[in-house]
Amino acid sequence: MMTQIALIGLLVSVIGVIGLRMYYQEMLSGRLKSLRTVTELFTTYAQSLESRVRSGALSREAALAELAETAMAMRFDNGTNYVAIYAMDGTVLAVPDRRLVGSNQLETRVNGVRAAGTLIERLKTSDTATLSYLYPRPGHEGLSPKTTLAVRFEPWDIMIAAGTYTDDIGAAFQALALAATGLLLGVGALGVIGSVLIGRGITRPLDRLGRRMQALARGDGAEPIPGSSGRTRSVRWPGPSKCSGRRWSPRPRRTGRSRAKLRPRSGMRRPSTRSPGRSRPGPGR
Repeated sequence: MMTQIALIGLLVSVIGVIGLRMYYQEMLSGRLKSLRTVTELFTTYAQSLESRVRSGALSREAALAELAETAMAMRFDNGTNYVAIYAMDGTVLAVPDRRLVGSNQLETRVNGVRAAGTLIERLKTSDTATLSYLYPRPGHEGLSPKTTLAVRFEPWDIMIAAGTYTDDIGAAFQALALAATGLLLGVGALGVIGSVLIGRGITRPLDRLGRRMQALARGDGAEPIPGSSGRTRSVRWPGPSKCSGRRWSPRPRRTGRSRAKLRPRSGMRRPSTRSPGRSRPGPGR
């Protein structure tokens, strides 16, 4: 029974871990959808500016400058996240820190990760790219987990990237994991206690019955058998028959075949029932 409970507990734990992992991926997927919406919005805006460039109403440099100014002025997720624009050679076109505009960040590493360089390399073989890394968060000490989604706008050969910090997702996941772990431990403890109580309820009566059987084998019949009412039922056989004066004994039931054996065959003399030594009186006696 304990083995079965352990297997059930292990199965529930595995299912719980898989469920928590799926929950975390679902929360992260929701953030990626919001990033995709932001990048699609800027891509659509860049396409509208490109249409004006093709019509001659706007120069390519003026259109790029207008897109960069819009990106640097925009914030989302309560002002903590932003949109960054890079040329495909790593030159910064738009970031919140204007001092970095015009610099090349292709080989710049943050906590050992080439954020901009890695995204640019991935966009050379794909339309979109994502990267998770640690990055300083304004108003917080140390580094925070961040995920960035980037798309390539081929007419201008630029990368439009939007990132989001995911430390709040990690905190919510840890809280849920702790709650689920506590619940699993509680259910497991109840299962163990219940199995122990059930096991005692089964083994104790059997143990008492075994000890009583040993006592009966030794000839001790004073105490009742555990589980019985303590009373025995006696069987009385029928007494002597009042009619015949003989002791009653069970008689086998005659069947049709046995009765047929007792019938005399045709042509055979039926044996006399008179006692031997007594002759039948003749005529005149």
